[in-house]
Amino acid sequence: MQTTFQHTEPASNRQDINLPYAPVIRVIRPALLLALILLAACAMLAVPKPAEAASGYAQLPDDTSVHKVGSLYFQRKKDTLYYGSSESKINTKAYDVTWNAYTNGELLYYIKESKGHYYLKLYELDNGHYYRVANMPYAKRSLGVTDYYRISAIYKGYVYLTRINEDDFCMDTYAYKIGDDEDAVEKIAANVDITSRSGKYVLANNDYVTDVSPYRITLYQIASSGKLKKIKLLSKTAHNARFVGKYAYYADYTTPYMTQCCIRRVKQNGSGKKTLATLSSKKGSDNIIVAYDIGATSCKVSREGAEYLYQYKSKKYTKI
Repeated sequence: MQTTFQHTEPASNRQDINLPYAPVIRVIRPALLLALILLAACAMLAVPKPAEAASGYAQLPDDTSVHKVGSLYFQRKKDTLYYGSSESKINTKAYDVTWNAYTNGELLYYIKESKGHYYLKLYELDNGHYYRVANMPYAKRSLGVTDYYRISAIYKGYVYLTRINEDDFCMDTYAYKIGDDEDAVEKIAANVDITSRSGKYVLANNDYVTDVSPYRITLYQIASSGKLKKIKLLSKTAHNARFVGKYAYYADYTTPYMTQCCIRRVKQNGSGKKTLATLSSKKGSDNIIVAYDIGATSCKVSREGAEYLYQYKSKKYTKI
């Protein structure tokens, strides 16, 4: 949102034009007006580029791995984000950028916090300029209360944000339409935390959990209005659901103490449910089993204090 300041000269300093060359000035005035219009157009070009015209956004990992988006490479070094044109030239510092960043290789959106107030900010990767684009509803941060925001998805001109309140055990989804007023962040769903997106479909966690526990996973569709439309509940006892391509994968627990789970796959729209594997704790053990990084042919598994790669077809565990 831009503010235009207009300077008005005091009346005592203004003089009416009543000179021999006044007709010439009247001729020049239209040209001057055209020049001012062109200058205003140039100023509009200086406004942050519209994200709608750019390619899809990807979340940058908070670890130190190298991540390529578009033609740029990104990496975190000592809690600072750097980027460059090649993997060997990641040396440009993204000033002001903190955590939970999404980029399309041209623009980068991220969250900034100051004294309990959270802001959505935009960073232009080609010139290093950054802007505040939206204000989130106030999040109280005090002793015993952890209330914060994070970006959960960006799609078709909308930024989706999850507000997590660890004191009230709740999480809600907010949406901001890019280009709207700074205070136009709107709550659109309660008890919904978007965890993965594929096109217009998103997976969301519906239960706030404080430990390693199963929870409800629901598939939603993003409507043209930016709102979320529920497609179906995939499971009441799921864990680590995510999209890989046009399929959604998740662990579906079949025992109350997380000692056995089935690896499920559904199509992007929730149809075609298929069980790819069944995982169990070792015989006689009551230790939990956790499947993660679930994909088409394998997943990683944590059980009995060790990490494994499990291949569905061979049913073999390989320690990693």
